[in-house]
Amino acid sequence: MSGGVLDGPDYNGLITLQDGRHVSYAQVGDAKGVPVVCLLGMRGHRHFIYLFKELALLYGIRLLCIDRPGYGLSDPIADSSLPAPIAFVDILDQVLAQLQIDQFGLMAQSAGAIYALAIASQKALASRLIEPLTLLSPWVGISNRSCPRLLKMASYCPTRLIAAGMKLVNASVDLSMAYVDPNQSVRTLGHGLLLADDSGHETTEAVPLSSSPRLRFGDFRARMDAEPHNAYHDALLCLGKDRNGCGFELTDVTVRVHVVHGEKDTLVPRKAAIEFVAAVPNATLDLVPHATHALLIFQEEVIADIFASFATSSSVRSN
Repeated sequence: MSGGVLDGPDYNGLITLQDGRHVSYAQVGDAKGVPVVCLLGMRGHRHFIYLFKELALLYGIRLLCIDRPGYGLSDPIADSSLPAPIAFVDILDQVLAQLQIDQFGLMAQSAGAIYALAIASQKALASRLIEPLTLLSPWVGISNRSCPRLLKMASYCPTRLIAAGMKLVNASVDLSMAYVDPNQSVRTLGHGLLLADDSGHETTEAVPLSSSPRLRFGDFRARMDAEPHNAYHDALLCLGKDRNGCGFELTDVTVRVHVVHGEKDTLVPRKAAIEFVAAVPNATLDLVPHATHALLIFQEEVIADIFASFATSSSVRSN
């Protein structure tokens, strides 16, 4: 299996926690830039942020994607009464400490929003956030009145049937919807934007397209599929069937939250997103025309706006 650039250390970072467990992560963009943690949805894998490497560099973002427990090379959490999203708060705190990161931005997609909200609900980490916390197509919970009926029905299924019916919950980071031909080169967002600065001269940071390593979609997908994922637990959490729950209430989140949602999202309809935003104390909503749940994260303008916002907010906070 050819992974090329994905074999490099930036895509395979490994940190040892205090209890001996390992956490894998990837980082792209500007190594000295504004740290932003990205939490992906179901089946999300650290290598996914390869797609954002040009945009992150362009906007001065040090983008990190951390594999949640049971994903990638991250060890699963032992049986515990502690809700998984709250347990992840401590994991993130240790990762940030080892990477010597104090203030950081936080963005999350779909099921990853549950973990991001858990982080924002804890005062110690919330005080370090570069606001706003940004959620793309967030999962809003099965109790939402506008949640699709099919998903509400799935929440009553025995847990043993959920594993066999994972498609009901929708693997939200499904790259096959954006790429069809396995021999097609992976298209990164902002591809080519770094080739010239405003004066038209080639930048020192740029890598000419002709010399950039070609990464086939088939290899990209295979690399992520080759490592474990914990989509089953994500499904239980999303359907409200995790016996430990989420560990927080929306009213615990007092930082500014900005939700970016696709108008054509059928997994989390617009009405559900509006109800969700109304329940978060300090939240705003931006609806993106024609965007769907799975494909919103592939929209270059959306991600560029998010990165620009973090870069601006960090500058304001440091002054």
